[in-house]
Amino acid sequence: MCDANLETSEKFFENEGETKEIHYLLTQQIQIDIMDAGKEASKMVDLSKFKTFDFNEGVPYVSVTSNGLTFNKSVIMKMNYPPYVRLLINEEDKQIALQTCQENDEKAVSFYREKANGVLSVRWNSKDLIQTVARLCGWDLKNKSYRVPGIMIPDASLMLFEMTDATEMV
Repeated sequence: MCDANLETSEKFFENEGETKEIHYLLTQQIQIDIMDAGKEASKMVDLSKFKTFDFNEGVPYVSVTSNGLTFNKSVIMKMNYPPYVRLLINEEDKQIALQTCQENDEKAVSFYREKANGVLSVRWNSKDLIQTVARLCGWDLKNKSYRVPGIMIPDASLMLFEMTDATEMV
């Protein structure tokens, strides 16, 4: 309902005589007017630091199975669709990380490529990688699979996976 080209107002709450209205202004601010039983107040709220929440992204995670590591669409979207990444492994703290990089960077590996079917996921099925992760975590991937949530660290262009936070997939 926010149109940056003009000022509008919208009544969004009414309860027992109290009404609140939002006025969208050109300056990326909103004015909230509150009328409550004859009392009137106004407050300006600066929206310049707000970002629109994207419900399509979801929670980033990697699935680890005997067939490979699959990074879900949220990992790809939150990392801004990187064509190349470096896979970093911290054996001491049982962490893996994806860091965006350039094609010619040392140990860069291909990551996101648009698929004809539109599916947003990346699967790595390197047996060496699967065995390394299984050994690192002490997992029996022949009988169990795991899901590990990711944490985006924007300043480092990095998605971190704390392998100790894994949950068993059913």
